[in-house]
Amino acid sequence: MTAAKLFTEYGMGIIEFVFELYVFFVMFACKIDRKRNFVLRAVLSTAVVLAVSIGVAAFYTVFGATPWGRVLVYLVLFGLVFAQGVVLFDESVWTVLFCSAAAYAVQNLVYNIYLFQYFIGKLAGIYSFGSDALGTFLYRLMYYAVFGALAALMWFTAVKHISVRLPTERFNYKIFTMAVMILVVSVVLCSIEDIYFTRAGIGVDVYRLKYDNLFALRLTSVVMNAVCCISILLILSKTLSQRGLQRDVEQLRCAIAQSEQQYRISKDTIDMINIKCHDIKYKLDAAINGGASPDAVADLRRSIAIYDSNIETGNALLNVLFTEKSLFCEQHDIKLSCMIDGARLAFMDGGDLYCLFGNVIDNALEAVIKIPDSERRVIDIVVKAAGDMALVSAQNFFAGGVVLSDGLPVTTKSDKNYHGFGMASMRMIVKKYGGEMIVDTDGDIFKLTMLFPTAESGKTPSETTDCVK
Repeated sequence: MTAAKLFTEYGMGIIEFVFELYVFFVMFACKIDRKRNFVLRAVLSTAVVLAVSIGVAAFYTVFGATPWGRVLVYLVLFGLVFAQGVVLFDESVWTVLFCSAAAYAVQNLVYNIYLFQYFIGKLAGIYSFGSDALGTFLYRLMYYAVFGALAALMWFTAVKHISVRLPTERFNYKIFTMAVMILVVSVVLCSIEDIYFTRAGIGVDVYRLKYDNLFALRLTSVVMNAVCCISILLILSKTLSQRGLQRDVEQLRCAIAQSEQQYRISKDTIDMINIKCHDIKYKLDAAINGGASPDAVADLRRSIAIYDSNIETGNALLNVLFTEKSLFCEQHDIKLSCMIDGARLAFMDGGDLYCLFGNVIDNALEAVIKIPDSERRVIDIVVKAAGDMALVSAQNFFAGGVVLSDGLPVTTKSDKNYHGFGMASMRMIVKKYGGEMIVDTDGDIFKLTMLFPTAESGKTPSETTDCVK
């Protein structure tokens, strides 16, 4: 075989392998966030992958017949897919690595299942393709038909369920690292096995071995490789299960902490009411006795107006939440400005809605209450329609600096597990409803923007109520 023909065959084999790997990578990554200019990034990065693949094919032509040359080729191709995933998807490196590792495990599993059925078919005389052009065409046709059927089977039995859970859960890094290490070992062993069994083939048919005992060993090896890939997928799935359990525990801790915070706010509100009621009692006594000045009567009116602070948002739950928070703001000299069209969020579950806006307001309160200048103790929250989307915007001043990591502020508190989860839980809720959350700063102003897709219900939204407390 000439060097040019060998290079062409190896090049096609590498491109075929990368294509199969991409099929499963896309399956796993279909639910995670894409970066801006995704199509342009995909076109340019794919061109780079193809160019590097040609170089890999040249290397494969020279060193592909050696075990470590083969191992290096597969690891480089795996790295290419992983690197392109980092370029394309707006997720953590761990999430992209998860998709890459899972895709490689499934691709290897499908290939070994294909080999098993092919060996059995050869043994039974079902497959007997010639070495001419027609035989090669029929073999490739059979290969892609089996690959397509197995890919569909993998999607419906495993990949689909994992991909849905992937965007909203957190990693157990120890288990995940163990799965990747097992995958690397599997790549090394499969490469070495492939080299030596290929050398034991007869003529151009690398799957026809010289001795029956070698055939039995090859068949056993294929089964073991498949079992190893299944084990890797189970471990990766266990990683997600651990992530789900960790998320539930953190949500419980977050709920408990929010309950404690709510208790403190309610206590402060009740204390404020008691103080105001005490003041009103004496002012009323003075007014009854005729000793009240016009300024005292005006002050009395302002005190009573505090309790006429019901905020109407078009959503009963948000009415209660914002009314109570407005009383807290009144006590601490904080201006809460809100323009809320609660009907735009009617599609959200009540628990999600309370957790989302409870976090939004509590985070803003925690920031502005540290500001000594009362003129800058301002929180502005807007909920309105933006085309066929629901827009939620929150802004507030803050003191000090804000460091962002993975698109979220890094907490400065000692209990990073709980306090870091507040913003993370908000992002999970937003993603649950197919939305996007963006955190940004502009000088000493903290900006939080959330966009949700909505379906037009045909109902007329309640009018947006402007309120400043």
